[in-house]
Amino acid sequence: MAIASFCFVTSGLAALSGVTVGLYLGLEGEFSSVPVHAHLNLLGWVTMTLDGLYHRGIRREDYRLGWTQVGCAAMDFR
Repeated sequence: MAIASFCFVTSGLAALSGVTVGLYLGLEGEFSSVPVHAHLNLLGWVTMTLDGLYHRGIRREDYRLGWTQVGCAAMDFR
């Protein structure tokens, strides 16, 4: 799987989970976990989408450093 594809799939999953958490918090009226919702949306969706666009645009011979960067970013919002 290409690095960019991994980033786009991960960003889609983060967006879906962030929206789900936001809907739950809004319907329940419990706003103590709003930072979780913001963290999933900002770091998960936005950052991984930007990483995917970056990795789609560059060409390199060795992808180890790119996978390391994307892996660390994906582990950050778990």
